[in-house]
Amino acid sequence: MKTLLAAGLLVLLTAAGASADDQPGKKPGGGKAGGMMLAKLMEKADANKDGKISREEFMKSAESAPGGKLKQHAEQVFKRLDANDDGFITKDEIKKAQEMMQARRAAGGKPGAKKPG
Repeated sequence: MKTLLAAGLLVLLTAAGASADDQPGKKPGGGKAGGMMLAKLMEKADANKDGKISREEFMKSAESAPGGKLKQHAEQVFKRLDANDDGFITKDEIKKAQEMMQARRAAGGKPGAKKPG
């Protein structure tokens, strides 16, 4: 399931047109480039510009994602990203998911791997 979360973030970022190439030498999700990617994600996926991504906006982004894998699991991914279960994904929820994946990578795990120990 955590692999789906990582895939969901990746697809949302792809749908938003954001990539590590936007900032030479920077990896997605970290530092200034990560903040810029988050802003792009919200700008592109948030169709009605209310500052959050609704279920409908997320599903539309999932449908346009390459490969179709997220489309199959879009509802599960949305539920994982919507940490407070209010029906919307906010910048803070996306940022927390990115931080969680980075922490796992730093601990030697894959983004979808269980916590060590």
